[in-house]
Amino acid sequence: MKALHICILTSVILAGIVSCTTSKSTTSTTNSNANSSTTTSATEPKKAAITQEDADNISKKMSLTTVADLNNGGTIYNAECGVCHGLKKPNARSEDEWKAIVPNMVQKANAKAGKIQITPGQEQLILKYLVVMCNK
Repeated sequence: MKALHICILTSVILAGIVSCTTSKSTTSTTNSNANSSTTTSATEPKKAAITQEDADNISKKMSLTTVADLNNGGTIYNAECGVCHGLKKPNARSEDEWKAIVPNMVQKANAKAGKIQITPGQEQLILKYLVVMCNK
């Protein structure tokens, strides 16, 4: 069982590395109902670098955080949060909005998967990453 967890974690990390090494990423989503069909496409802009100052600032608001934690949160966000919908730009929402949205979306993702897809620890990393990035 441990080997499976390590394999899954490695896959998530590698998926994040692959997505971080590309200069542009395009996400398309289609929403349709009986009356209309809408397709949106967004090109992900180059992200600002996460710094030690970011880690220090978020540590004052939440639990102790490192630059590696914030980068891991970004990797998990990119790997998990675009599965059901397009990724939202972190600065599209405020800190308070992300604090309300992330727990709700993690609950939905776990319910849809029928298991713990995103752990409480991963949820906190995602939230910390989004809070930092929404202020950049």
